[in-house]
Amino acid sequence: MSRVEAERVAVDRCAAEGGRDCAISMAYHNQCVAFVVPSSGKGQGSLVRGPVESEVLESAIAKCSDTGGGSVYDFIRIVPSQYS
Repeated sequence: MSRVEAERVAVDRCAAEGGRDCAISMAYHNQCVAFVVPSSGKGQGSLVRGPVESEVLESAIAKCSDTGGGSVYDFIRIVPSQYS
């Protein structure tokens, strides 16, 4: 799948799951991405990419902060590259 095709699929999936104003915020190849959000919904989430899954996840968790009294993270998703 090309980069353009992968971006189109990502936006289509976002919209299909109820997303509004879906847009590409990061594109990557041969890397992993970790997306982490605070469980209370208050604070700062993080989106990190890199070639080593464990390092990407560690960095994303470290950059996430919860100012609403919840756990540091509620949702973690590791996404491998989908285009070649």
